[in-house]
Amino acid sequence: MASSDISCEPMDVDLSIHSHNDSNTVQPPTSKSPMLNESVDDGEVSRVHHTLKETKSSTFKPEVWNVKKYHILRKTEQDRNYSLYLLFVAILVIPLAVILYCISDIRCSNDIDLKVLKMKLANRLYGQPVAVEKLIEALDRDEKSKILFFYGGTGVGKTFTSTLIFDNIWNSSNVYHYTMPSFGHSFSTESMLGLNICDSSFVVVDDLKQNDLQVKEHIAEIIKKSEDLNRKITVILIFNCDIIAKDFVKKCDNTFYTELSQAYEDVKVYKQFIEFKPLTQEVLRMCIEDELRHKIVSDLHFNYLLNNFNVALDGCKGVYKKIKFLNVL
Repeated sequence: MASSDISCEPMDVDLSIHSHNDSNTVQPPTSKSPMLNESVDDGEVSRVHHTLKETKSSTFKPEVWNVKKYHILRKTEQDRNYSLYLLFVAILVIPLAVILYCISDIRCSNDIDLKVLKMKLANRLYGQPVAVEKLIEALDRDEKSKILFFYGGTGVGKTFTSTLIFDNIWNSSNVYHYTMPSFGHSFSTESMLGLNICDSSFVVVDDLKQNDLQVKEHIAEIIKKSEDLNRKITVILIFNCDIIAKDFVKKCDNTFYTELSQAYEDVKVYKQFIEFKPLTQEVLRMCIEDELRHKIVSDLHFNYLLNNFNVALDGCKGVYKKIKFLNVL
């Protein structure tokens, strides 16, 4: 071959984006492919084309990573079932544990020892012999449901009497003490566990006034629940019946008893109305001396109290608080 037939010009290479490099192209085998030792039918050729197309169009297939779909679904279902089991256990076990704990902490007090109470009232409650007699009579009656109405002016011994009745059993589960206005706004029998467990219960509602007669609905609810459970219940309602008179002195209206009895007329249980009378000067003196731990009050000091404090307005309790604050004795 002559040297003139050999060209030293470089080969033209197409570097455009549409260039096709045959060396990197995978050619599907055909029935005439020299790479195969035996012929391949058209169906096999189609399968190979399909496999290459899927591999090229997708970067991830479950089959490539050997992860089965049902493995994922099965684990998710197991987690869901386990969560439902834990939720069921929490719903069932936690309330049961709370109920058992509350029941184990229940302390029911027995009936009140009336002999001890009568002696205590005689020694510490001044100026209310009639009220004490009616109270002991009412507590001694064999009635399943009772309502005792304590009513009177300020500082005459109503709340003090209830304190002496339940002196050592205020923390018992079957003794409830409420005050207004919270009793009227937020009371519910659902929280009265002792009422359900103990044979008898006591409920005291203090700081009631003439316009609080509507609490009768709560009282009727308590009594009905107690009767449905076949339990005994004693309710003590403490009313301050003071009103401002024309001379700007607080005193109880004579019509209060009538209004009170009429308001509770449809509550068909045993009722006792116990009036606490205003204190005389001599009774007030004994009361103050008792509050001062039996310190003797001289006539000079006592006259000072009468001249400088409104006894009719404050009562024994109010006068004592002012004495203690001013430190005049």
